[in-house]
Formats: sequence, C-alpha cells, structure tokens
Amino acid sequence: MIALVAGGLWPAAAAGADDCTWPAAEFSTAFDGLGPPGSDYVASPICVADVGPGLAGADAGEFASLAAADITNGLMSPDELMLGAVVGTLESGSAEEYVSALVSRLGPEAARGTVEIAGRTVHFLDLIPDGPRGYAYGEGATVVVAYVRPSLDPPAHPQLPLVVMSAVAAVIEKNTTGPIPAVPSPMSTINMWPLARGDFASSTDPGWVFFRTDDKGELDYRCGIGPNGSVAGCDFGFVMDHAPAGTNQISLDSSGTHHRHADTPTFTRPGVDVLPMGERIENGPAACTVTGQGPVACRLADGSYGILR
Repeated sequence: MIALVAGGLWPAAAAGADDCTWPAAEFSTAFDGLGPPGSDYVASPICVADVGPGLAGADAGEFASLAAADITNGLMSPDELMLGAVVGTLESGSAEEYVSALVSRLGPEAARGTVEIAGRTVHFLDLIPDGPRGYAYGEGATVVVAYVRPSLDPPAHPQLPLVVMSAVAAVIEKNTTGPIPAVPSPMSTINMWPLARGDFASSTDPGWVFFRTDDKGELDYRCGIGPNGSVAGCDFGFVMDHAPAGTNQISLDSSGTHHRHADTPTFTRPGVDVLPMGERIENGPAACTVTGQGPVACRLADGSYGILR
C-alpha cells in the first residue's frame, strides 16, 4: 500500500524529493513493454507531481500501487520527451469517480470533453492558455493520467499528433483489461481527437460550420460541414497532382467523395478560425479533423467517411 500525503498524489515518502524511485515490480507492470511488438517506447521514473497539473492538488487517498514516468519513443530524439504519465491502482473506491474529481479540480476551462482512445472514452484536458494538454482515464480501480510534454505541443510535424496519441493508447492498453478493437472505426478514428476551440460559425449560413487548415497559405483548404451533417467539403486554391485537372473543390456525401470545379467557392467563409492539426470540429453527429493522415478527414451523420484531398 502507498499512502498519499494530504493535498498531493505522490507517495508520502517521496514528497518533496528530487528523485522518485518506484518499486521495480510496480513500475514494470505499468510501463514495460508498451505498445505492439516492435514499439520502442522508453519510460524513465519521475515523481507523480512532475507529471502535470492537478496531481499535486488531489485529496488525500490511498493507492495499492503507483508509478510515474516520462515516456519517449526510441525512434525519436532521446531529448524529446513525449508524455509524462502516472498509473495507479486504488486501494478502494472507483477510478472513474477519482478521475472525475481530478477533472473538476482543474476547472471547467480545462475540461474539453472526451476522446476515444483504444476503444475507451477518455477525458481530454487542456489547461489554457499556457498549460499542457492531457488525458485522464479510470477503469475499475485503475487510474491513468498522461500529459503531453511542451516540446510536442503544438506539433511541429504532421505525424506528431498520431505519434503522441499512439503513446497515450499504449499506456492505457497496458494498464486496462477491456477488449481493444482490432481495427479502429471511422467514428473512433475522428473521435480520438479533441474538440477544437474557435469561431467556426457564419452568420449568413445557419446550420453550417466552417474552418480552414493552416499550411502557411500555400496548401490551405477552406472547408465546411453542412446542416445535419449531410455533406462536408473543401475548396482548395492549388493544383493537386491526384485531382482531376481543372477541379478546385472536393465534397463528401453519402455516395462518397467527389472532385469538381466551382466558379464560386462553396465552403469558404471569411474570418473563421483554423482547425488545428490533431483536433476535430463537429456539426451534430458529423465531424472533421486535420491530421497527418491527409489534409482533412470527415465523417457524416450517416457514417460515410472520406479523406478530402
């Protein structure tokens, strides 16, 4: 059993220490062998309070086991930490309730709803304006909290959001027992990204949401999702090698994606915000995201899914 000091979420013996050394068996159980075969995650012990906000301000409690680590991928720069993560098993009580209390302590601005990771519904945290982004999950007696390290947030490369999300999924999968979907559905693929903050409405188009991508004006897309999530599409002002000659627009409806030429942009509205890479926007049951997978991925209300590129 590991007793927690009042006002903190770290072992009482380690509170205030410069170095936290976890029992080898507990650390190994939480962090050894992360990810599928061939993964190269490296976990280094840290204090729980160093993982991220909220973990040094929890109510007193007791964990049967507890471990915390900085995590990076051996395929990346060893100096570029990806995540700080803590995994704990409650001596008693509900991990779901514990995580809900953590989210409440961080305040309403930090709570950004939920995302779907490894088939599980996970709380997404965003401590604006200067704090980190994180994830919190409780299942049975197990608590998992992970924060993205500042060097990767915001991402500097299109694949980084997916790399970071894969690391979060690896920690959750390692420490929970529920079934994991073998192949992610289009719904979970988009829903694993957090909801974006911003101004995406147009006063002249009720029922629509609009956004733009951020490629420094060279390969930018201007996009929208129609009322009731029945259609989505993008205008593009550049030549795409794989698009039919003369087209400047791509749309998604129940029959799939379609390139076409439009004399007047359909999905472009002035003044709307950028949809950041690795976040999603919703209009009812429909949603779009910008990731390294492609310029824009969308899912409509009827479940139709397409990459708009």
